[in-house]
Amino acid sequence: MGRINVKRVLAGGLVAGLVINVGETILNAFFLAGAYAERMTAYGVSESPYSVPIFTVYGFLLGIVAVWLYALARPRLGPGPKTAVIVGLGVWFLYSGSFADFHLAIPVFPSYVPLANLAWGLVELPLATVAGAWVYREVSGAPSPA
Repeated sequence: MGRINVKRVLAGGLVAGLVINVGETILNAFFLAGAYAERMTAYGVSESPYSVPIFTVYGFLLGIVAVWLYALARPRLGPGPKTAVIVGLGVWFLYSGSFADFHLAIPVFPSYVPLANLAWGLVELPLATVAGAWVYREVSGAPSPA
């Protein structure tokens, strides 16, 4: 069993984050934009100029976490897409579940918005983790002495 390759976790995480950010852009700019615009108008608020950069950075961080979790799971579950999908589903459960719980408990948006995010993430996060895992490789050899 090799050590975790931090450079490859970051590289794979950026690939996974790219998949997440492209997916979120498609979902939010094309499918849910009307719902967001309607509610923002109804409440008299506008989008912060920092929202896109914040969500983009968060997408990349989520990708890095997914690949890091894949690197942790790989020695136990074996390398490959099956492990990446399992990890991606775990990330989906933790990330999308908390998002949906909040939006269903405090119904600012119509119920189809969090449900669409749940369904979208169920495909997006495993796919992103598989893409990031494709880049990841462990460091071979014995661990360096501490």
